[in-house]
Amino acid sequence: GNPKPSVSWIKGEMVVKENARIAVLDSG
Repeated sequence: GNPKPSVSWIKGEMVVKENARIAVLDSG
């Protein structure tokens, strides 16, 4: 199998968390 792209996965999760934080700030 292919090795997991851990760096890009972590970066992607960081982007998701940042977007969620911005969405919370926008809504409230």
